[in-house]
Amino acid sequence: MSSLNNLTVKHYSKENLYLQIIKFFKSKNIDPIKLSLKDLETIDQFHLGGIEATFDLIKNLKINSSTNILDIGSGIGGSVRFIKNKFDANVVGIDLTPEYIEVANKLNKIVGLNNSFQLGNALRIPFNKNYFDIVTLIHVGMNIENKFKLFQEVCKVLKPSGFFAIYDIMIVKKGKLNFPLPWATTSNISFVDTKKKYISLANNLGLVLKSEEVRIKFAMKYIKYYTDFLKSNGSVPQNLSLLMGENAKIKISNLFKAIRKGYLAPVELIFENR
Repeated sequence: MSSLNNLTVKHYSKENLYLQIIKFFKSKNIDPIKLSLKDLETIDQFHLGGIEATFDLIKNLKINSSTNILDIGSGIGGSVRFIKNKFDANVVGIDLTPEYIEVANKLNKIVGLNNSFQLGNALRIPFNKNYFDIVTLIHVGMNIENKFKLFQEVCKVLKPSGFFAIYDIMIVKKGKLNFPLPWATTSNISFVDTKKKYISLANNLGLVLKSEEVRIKFAMKYIKYYTDFLKSNGSVPQNLSLLMGENAKIKISNLFKAIRKGYLAPVELIFENR
């Protein structure tokens, strides 16, 4: 594993994460061996907007039980579980962080889902050519420096007429970012890019842009919710601290500040493989 990947894994790894999740549910008087998908929604949607954002990204892609989907950077599996449960599709998640894969598979076992999670690098996707109908990338590109290689790998595993659906935080205006941020403790593992960069790379590899949306209003709705929560409680919701660690409040505040100043925004891009 490269030194950059090691730093990224270190950023996301949380000691005894599975045990901390079990402890969290016990504190809510929820039996951790009888967790439902609804229970898990409170902790496993590690991106701005959660399930609503995931659904908005893929809702027009005509997914059914025969659709093969790859989620790159699947974390502890929230988006994968949602897609599997909602559409009964064949969904696989890959992630660099061993602890995330371990936790994702354990949580899947509890809720009785049979889709798989495995260690995998977005720059060396471990699947055959033309295997997937859809590839999703949800709040992951901010950690990937070599996006050209990322797009190459996606094109390799994506079927002709398949879709690459992206929901990332992107640069919309130049400005100084304060660290830590949810995806990076320091700037050396942060590779936020512009929508223009993503589209240019895709076009160079034969991917055709089908839709795009800069979701600033959507982001502001969630910023208001979390800001109100912070004012009332003095901290971020406990579920965010589970995945972001003790400095979750600072990470969230720095992200919200950048969005409010117009430097960053969540952006949806959907490409078709021609």
